Amino acid sequence: MKNFLLLPLAICCCAACTQTPEPDDEPFVITFDSTEINVSAEGGYARAPYSFTGSRDNISSIGVDCPSSWITEKIYDVPGEIIVSVEANPDTTDRVAVLNVGWYGGSETVYVMQDGRDPSSPDIPDDGEDAIFEITVNQIKESSVIYSVYPSDTQMTYLNLLMDKASYDMFEDEDTRFANDMAYFNQVAQANGMSLEELLRQNLKTGNTIGVSVTSLTPDTEYCIYVYGVTSEAERLTGYVPEFFVTESVPFVDIDFDLNPTVNGNHVVIEAIPSDDTVPYVMDAYSGRGIDGEWLKESYQTYINDVINIYTMLGQSAADAVKSIAHVGPDAIEADLNPNSDYTAFAVSISLSGYLNSEVSTKDFSTGSAQPSDNVITIEITKLEPDYAEYAIYTTNNDQYALAALDSRQVEGMADDQIIAALINNNLITLVNGDVTGSLYPLASGTEYVMFAFGYSGGTVTTGLVKEYFTTPSGGTSSVGAGRLNLKLDRETPVPVLTDYKINKK
Repeated sequence: MKNFLLLPLAICCCAACTQTPEPDDEPFVITFDSTEINVSAEGGYARAPYSFTGSRDNISSIGVDCPSSWITEKIYDVPGEIIVSVEANPDTTDRVAVLNVGWYGGSETVYVMQDGRDPSSPDIPDDGEDAIFEITVNQIKESSVIYSVYPSDTQMTYLNLLMDKASYDMFEDEDTRFANDMAYFNQVAQANGMSLEELLRQNLKTGNTIGVSVTSLTPDTEYCIYVYGVTSEAERLTGYVPEFFVTESVPFVDIDFDLNPTVNGNHVVIEAIPSDDTVPYVMDAYSGRGIDGEWLKESYQTYINDVINIYTMLGQSAADAVKSIAHVGPDAIEADLNPNSDYTAFAVSISLSGYLNSEVSTKDFSTGSAQPSDNVITIEITKLEPDYAEYAIYTTNNDQYALAALDSRQVEGMADDQIIAALINNNLITLVNGDVTGSLYPLASGTEYVMFAFGYSGGTVTTGLVKEYFTTPSGGTSSVGAGRLNLKLDRETPVPVLTDYKINKK
């Protein structure tokens, strides 16, 4: 059972990443499904669905103006929908309000047409009745939903939660369901050193909640959004208001791949040629021969989910994560693997929502012995400050090698093979290919350091040890002692295509 609770407290704090939107030459144009909205005399929320062309970013340029006082709220930041709040009509005659909708480069007029009150019906009651909630599902995808909540009592505090319908139906009554919700909140509160009241106070909503986005849902699964009034003292104020929906299915793609591993020692280049050049896909390899395709698919889906979760925490979408790892058309990956080992290369298509959605193509291969490298590695310290240094590494070929740096006192009296073993065993190396530049920090002033480089492929040392000693200038305010340094590269290494955490034994 899984509750997707929208907790505003930052249990995991991550820096947001932003991307500059791609330029879009297509003009932004809104087309309403209908320019007339019919509303009953009782009022409520009226919706004008629309489609649009051009960049989604232009939705922020939408504005709505209406001179009629009985249109009390205008919501237009939900993609694909203009929403207005309509008061109950106290008169028996129909009435019409004009919505002037404008956006960057265009405008449209939408008419809100409200029925008059039935003369035989009772007068509209005063405020003060029990609060109710209207839940609107704005968008459903394979693994996500966007929804909005509109309470009739805008002052009442409430919770909006989501769980799969099977779990929702497990509870025999609302009291049992409420006890489960509060037990979950209490568990989260204790784990974060908070009281239940403090956690509820952070999560309770008032007024309209627009555009709630929930991700990491399972495709083709029925879920329940439910809302109820509650206080920060865990006193329930209303009954549960549920809204059910089913996530979209992942479309199966009929595609296969011609996989061609080319092995040179323990270095492999895996070329994939898809039968459809328009379909995004992923390819990788697991250690072991003859691994079942469905097992590969299930295992790799877990890795994909982890990548998407990281991107989500950084404020990016599942599609952003997929685009960062997917291939389209013929492509190749390469890596140095463990020598004299068996592997299964595979390729499978992936949807933009992050689900693997085709049969898996596989090809077995074996690596040979790691070969000594004739790579000549040169280290140059290009800038020195009391607490900081910049470096440049020059190579004569693209063979993989390891970088590290230490206070020279930590390796005093050690032979080269002892230094290499210590760097590897203590996980102090960074693997790179080709020429790189970067920086070392924090350093202590007036201190001698040494930077190391040596060929390293698939767990095998392939060159001798290269060392470059340097001493930081005296002065400054640095007082850093001996310890592990931050070795920062100016660009990401091109190596981690097939990485250890993806090449796993079955």
